[in-house]
Amino acid sequence: MSSVIGLVGPTSSGKGTVARMFKERGYEYYSLSDMLREEARRRGLDPEVTEILQDLGDELRQRFGEAILAERTAIKIEMSEGTKVVIDSIGNPAEVRYLKGALKATIIGVDAPVDIRWRRFQERGRDTNVKTKEEFLAMDARETQTPDEPFKIDITGCLELADFTIKNEGTPDDLMYEVERFFKETKETQRRRKEG
Repeated sequence: MSSVIGLVGPTSSGKGTVARMFKERGYEYYSLSDMLREEARRRGLDPEVTEILQDLGDELRQRFGEAILAERTAIKIEMSEGTKVVIDSIGNPAEVRYLKGALKATIIGVDAPVDIRWRRFQERGRDTNVKTKEEFLAMDARETQTPDEPFKIDITGCLELADFTIKNEGTPDDLMYEVERFFKETKETQRRRKEG
């Protein structure tokens, strides 16, 4: 595997858009949330309700270990023919550590202020169970506040482990510039390592 990128960040921060930019560069796409959606469908639950996905992620990490979603994704990746991979929706620091160790992943944190994310969440319209800003803030707090158990979702803990951070506060062009900046900095770092 020549390049593995992991994406972390709160809901509606722009991770999916960043993932799309990587896919346009030939990266194969994986999502830990897609694994949770598959599990929700298998159980007859609505796979588009964020709270259901959060509950399933917490349950699976508690039963099988905090890095289980990353471990299962790594198995899929290792069976793949792809050499460049982007992994979206990483939700627990143990998953970040596993991907960094097992796949030598570079982790990109994508973040934005809560008001911008609320607007994007409304525009996206995926989770129809969250209708008010107060409900969104409650969902966001569950993701971003320090959890009382290590197996629970912890986006803030994931962001703290990121190798590179993108503040997605502007236009799509601004976001594209930040992704290009990542590629330039990564290329420069690789060049220095080869020379060093």
